[in-house]
Amino acid sequence: MYIRRKRDFESIDLRLLEDTENDINLVIRWLTKPEIYNTFLERRLNSKEIRERYDKFLKPSLYEKAYIIEYDRTPVGIVEHYYLKSNELAPMGEGNTMFGIKILIGETDYWDNGIASAALNIICKKVFQEYGVDYVVANIMKTNVTAVHCFKRAGFKVWKRYSFMGEDKTNKKYLFMVKKHYDLLF
Repeated sequence: MYIRRKRDFESIDLRLLEDTENDINLVIRWLTKPEIYNTFLERRLNSKEIRERYDKFLKPSLYEKAYIIEYDRTPVGIVEHYYLKSNELAPMGEGNTMFGIKILIGETDYWDNGIASAALNIICKKVFQEYGVDYVVANIMKTNVTAVHCFKRAGFKVWKRYSFMGEDKTNKKYLFMVKKHYDLLF
């Protein structure tokens, strides 16, 4: 399944992550790059851990899906969405629904081109329209300034700042960013 958005005569497509060696190897290659795992993950994952993390997206699921981001038919990254139950960080009361979202552009030559912001807008529109959720949220490392800027360009707002002790025993600072359904501009 492809979702397409034209941008300056170039196309940004999202297609479902497939259980193929090609797709899995792309994700493993992206997530093992130091410039990615240092800002996207708390620690470096090995290929087995990456495979286990993405297995849930390869099984038929209504709410948990991952998409390969293609720019002019070249795979450049991945975006995923998943249903979240309300928690203490949620910017809503009872009865509101929320999806979490994660994105990364794994091909560093394609960074700073607006691809991630465009892909976020595409996936948010899809989630709001197909699932009728009230909010899409993301937890972003505060030090990942590029990601914070990307999410802001896609209409997300910082709702809360928080920190916790990471696996490496250091205090990790995060931003909880939110996009409301009625904030969607298309």
